[in-house]
Amino acid sequence: MAEHGVSYENEEVKVVRYQIFKDNVQHIEKHNQEGKHSYKLEINKFADLTNEEFLAKYARSSKPLFKRQSSNQSSFEYKDMKDIPPSLNWRDHNAVTAVKSQGGCG
Repeated sequence: MAEHGVSYENEEVKVVRYQIFKDNVQHIEKHNQEGKHSYKLEINKFADLTNEEFLAKYARSSKPLFKRQSSNQSSFEYKDMKDIPPSLNWRDHNAVTAVKSQGGCG
């Protein structure tokens, strides 16, 4: 609570949120111990939310995430590019920043 500046309106809410937090910690530990994922989970400021609460607040939007390109628009294309690898890990070229919270923006 202190690390993420969280407070609750009363003890009853705090007890409910703590149980959700404990359930999420159990899920995080199970996921990380399985060792079959390419990523690890960790506790963050959302750890006291249920999946449904998180999705409702941060992941679902009535606005489309991307605008579709109309058929009369041309797409961008690089010209005269040689020796382009079939894939490229931009992390190896320091072109990717660390993960950041986009809040309600993104």
